[in-house]
Amino acid sequence: MLKKIPQITVFSATEKFGFTFRMKEEEKKAAAAYYTNYLKEIGQLVKKEHYDLLVLDEAVGACSSGMIKEEELLSFLDHRPDGLEVVLTGRNPSAALRERSDYDSEIRKEKHPFDRGITGRDGIER
Repeated sequence: MLKKIPQITVFSATEKFGFTFRMKEEEKKAAAAYYTNYLKEIGQLVKKEHYDLLVLDEAVGACSSGMIKEEELLSFLDHRPDGLEVVLTGRNPSAALRERSDYDSEIRKEKHPFDRGITGRDGIER
């Protein structure tokens, strides 16, 4: 859905690893290496091209599950281009992430299609 809007560029990870709680240790290591590199690639890209807003969906969860080192994400935030707004999603951000933020909001589920057995929908959850 977002890909259809000309002013929006969507970057999606090309590799899918599944839920971290289902991964074996080797899979976790491979996923962590992939996502760490992916964050570095995004960091280079936003310095080359102009973007007003960057949404790093589930970046907080990636930190808490060990997929990205928090220091890497904090460094990314500290060295982002002037004028680039960054939105991090995910639950339970650390004190360091909260300290770096301008806004800290919580969205709480009241109801979700998953509750009725509807899995991820193209353009919405995946």
